[in-house]
Amino acid sequence: MARGTGPSGRPGAAPDLALLTTLLLAQSVWMELFVDLCFAVMLHSGSEAWSVRYLGPWGAWILWGIPVTVMTLSQLVLLARAGRGRRWPLMLSASLMTGVIVLGVATQQPDFWYPKKQQANNEESSRYLKLTAELMESQPVLLSRQLAALAPQRPGKVDMYALTFAPYGDEVFRRESQMVADVMSQRFDTAGRTMQLVNHFQTAEKLPWATTVNLRKAIRSVSRTMDKDEDVLFIYLTSHGAREGQLAADFWPVRTDRADAFHAAQVAG
Repeated sequence: MARGTGPSGRPGAAPDLALLTTLLLAQSVWMELFVDLCFAVMLHSGSEAWSVRYLGPWGAWILWGIPVTVMTLSQLVLLARAGRGRRWPLMLSASLMTGVIVLGVATQQPDFWYPKKQQANNEESSRYLKLTAELMESQPVLLSRQLAALAPQRPGKVDMYALTFAPYGDEVFRRESQMVADVMSQRFDTAGRTMQLVNHFQTAEKLPWATTVNLRKAIRSVSRTMDKDEDVLFIYLTSHGAREGQLAADFWPVRTDRADAFHAAQVAG
């Protein structure tokens, strides 16, 4: 095909649809890469904050819209050159491209997959411990009552005592602690001789917290209750692993760091 001719061979003829689509796809690959690189730079540079500060409430929209505008204009320039000055196809293409962008911004697609903001905030806040003075005062009393409620040792019979320690506030560790306590009760007859130390907002008013202090007190109390010559104390520690053999601990807003969990493991060992 001679230079300046279209598929029909006539000088100045516009390219056919297949050729035009190929050109647009080839251009879009590089323009998408350009836009993604621009977005990556803006995300890591914190440019959104200063754009709002210096450009006002619409600053972020303006900043994020510049790469998209450049990409859209480049595609329209390609269509204009390929269309050989035909206005109505260019106007139709520009309207369609603009409509797609506006529709994408207006519909806010990601919001369809998440609950409303207020509902999400309420649900998120309910997952954390509400630290009150009453709760702080009730914890030592709760520990003392549960230690005092442990069943006594039976002379001449090997009794099994079980103690679980879950210092990380995730639901999976609370369930694991409960599962171990149930298994020990069913298979090893530890009913009345099982104690759980758990960090979780759902059990904050029912179970003592999994802290180093509580673990030491529990071990010492059980050692005075059991017969060390014939009974067995089973201690189950569950959490994420951390460096140097430590146990990860998390119970916001209560301060529990990995060192406490590590000392707890040393005490238990």
